[in-house]
Amino acid sequence: MSIFLLLLPSLLGSPTILQDPVELKRLADDQHRLADQALRLENLLLALEERERQEGNDTMANLLQKAGSRIREANGAESLAAALEGAAVDLGGLRSGPALAIQAEAIALLEEVLDLLLETERTRRLEILQGQAQARQEALKGWAREQRALLEKTHALQHQEESEGVTDSEAREGLAEEQAKLNEALSKAAENPKNPVHVEDVLEAASRAEKELEKVEGDLGKAAEAQRQALEKLQSKAGQAGEESKKLEAARKVQDLLQFLAEAEALLARHRAVDSILVKLGDRGRPLPRSARLELRKLAEEEMDIARATADLGLELRESRTGSFSFLVGALEEDHRLLGRRMGPPRFLAGDVQESLSKRILSGWTALIDAVQLEAQRERRKLENSLPGNPSGAQSLVSFAAEIHLLATLEEDIRNSLDSLARRRELLAEAGLPWDEDDTLELDMLMERQGRLRRLFDSLLEELQAETPETEEDL
Repeated sequence: MSIFLLLLPSLLGSPTILQDPVELKRLADDQHRLADQALRLENLLLALEERERQEGNDTMANLLQKAGSRIREANGAESLAAALEGAAVDLGGLRSGPALAIQAEAIALLEEVLDLLLETERTRRLEILQGQAQARQEALKGWAREQRALLEKTHALQHQEESEGVTDSEAREGLAEEQAKLNEALSKAAENPKNPVHVEDVLEAASRAEKELEKVEGDLGKAAEAQRQALEKLQSKAGQAGEESKKLEAARKVQDLLQFLAEAEALLARHRAVDSILVKLGDRGRPLPRSARLELRKLAEEEMDIARATADLGLELRESRTGSFSFLVGALEEDHRLLGRRMGPPRFLAGDVQESLSKRILSGWTALIDAVQLEAQRERRKLENSLPGNPSGAQSLVSFAAEIHLLATLEEDIRNSLDSLARRRELLAEAGLPWDEDDTLELDMLMERQGRLRRLFDSLLEELQAETPETEEDL
């Protein structure tokens, strides 16, 4: 994909070149070839997505689908390939201005898609590393259990031989074979190229135990001591692998939150642009001219598109976490759709009702972004281990407090919106005007949202109460 970012700037050459018909013809030919490459990129992403789905890698498949969608819908209804082909036509017709605009948009789009792929690749790499750490931890725990069992058997045999005064060669041989089998497993794990387990020091102690057990008159005390050392090393390494897994999980959470934050901020920026134009178009009781209605149609379409993007963001969120974040993203999706309905045809309205709803959306996105930033900072502190000795219960309380603060903000927004609807209903009744269908839809939506908010709060409270006994035991 980087070839596009290398080629496109060369098309934005000096003004002298762009005034030369010969150079414009050459650039048009280059642009045609670039459009062909963009089409091949679309097809490649589709093929990769299908392969990942067949292999059961839904996360990567969804990423490829998202990247492909951005390229296929680069310019509204047009794909990137079609947009670049249009730029080639403009260049061939000696129209460099439109071509420059298309190329600038193409660069921005390709950079966005590239960032998306890189961010997700980093997340996927963290997931792989975490999975490998978990696998090492489980393997080490299993070998530690086996080594503990062998140590207990060695102690039992030592006690038996001391009490009977007779060496049990058969039992010693059996223990030596079991120790040799465990040592072979450790040796293979150390040589595994995909996920090596560094157990060289364990093997050194375990091998000494094996050799002592193989001797006819071997010292069982020395064998047991070597087994004890091997066991302690295995337990220590299992703990280290567990800590590594926790750190990688925290790093993955931070990466997910930062990626979510970037997408949320991009959607907020898009809505801020809509809100700015909406305020300028405010009808204030005056009929809107045709140009303003056309602008409102575009704004309504943009809000519907933001709603769809918000729904995709909510789907990603529900796959990774639940609670107030998911609730707020769902509420924002509903509000974007409602604003699109209220602004668009057939009524084309840009009054106080639309502005109030737009401001509610701004408040919702701001609250969500603030909460996600707080969560990312908390996860980063955990990752950096800047709170040593802090009990897990304290972390739960911090998270709970953050969510309660977010829910309180949501509750206040809902209450203000309901009050605004009530005042609007009174004014309409005084003027003898009917209750608007969209007002009814919004009222129903807010009442249902308030009910879900209360259920969410009860659920969070139950989770905290369930964690409290465990926290007290830890303390």
